[in-house]
Amino acid sequence: MEDIYWHKGLKKVGTDSSVLVSSSPYLNDARLREWMSTETLRRNGPDYPFLFGMPTMLRALTESRDLGRIERLFAAERKRNPELDAWFREGFVSTYTKADLAANPPGSIGRRLFDYMDENGFELELAPEIQANPDWKPSSDFEYFNLRSGQTHDFDHILAEVGFDPEFGARPLRRAIQRELENEVSRLLLSGALQPDDRIRVDYDDVQLTFDIDKGAAEAMEEVEEPESEPAHV
Repeated sequence: MEDIYWHKGLKKVGTDSSVLVSSSPYLNDARLREWMSTETLRRNGPDYPFLFGMPTMLRALTESRDLGRIERLFAAERKRNPELDAWFREGFVSTYTKADLAANPPGSIGRRLFDYMDENGFELELAPEIQANPDWKPSSDFEYFNLRSGQTHDFDHILAEVGFDPEFGARPLRRAIQRELENEVSRLLLSGALQPDDRIRVDYDDVQLTFDIDKGAAEAMEEVEEPESEPAHV
């Protein structure tokens, strides 16, 4: 009886494989499965620093990605979103260094980031491509997006304030998103104010998040199909 309630009639997908398989290319990679189990079950100790397993995980993640599909999704979104397209076309890449951060006055965002990195022995440049070749430049939308996301990553946490903790770094950010964003969107859905065909825009007015609902906007949006064959943007 309990199985009927919990499973709702669903059954596990069967397989004739003699080894562990998944419909996800990421879960099919033994390196990623090992990294996930190690990170979620390990104890915190000096013999296994926080970033120790990252190189292996990142290599496995990179090799498992469907880069062609990712580029097609970026191309479709750029056609739909002119602001995103302009951001890509500008192609800005920051050149700030750890020394630049140290030059900021005490208490500033830049100096707080430097102090945190200096105390924990972190380096500013984490992109393996630039570590291997300082003259490396992104040659696709995904490479550029990945580079810029990494360059602004720590600032995002600090600017969020409620999502950054000096001891645990980004971990509280998930709870902050749930409290400030997901709870309000859930309330709008439950009250009927937000419908499936509506579009919601979230902004910040220097005090709190604001939520503007555009009725029926999602239904009116033109559906963008993925190109069947399109080379990666370079």
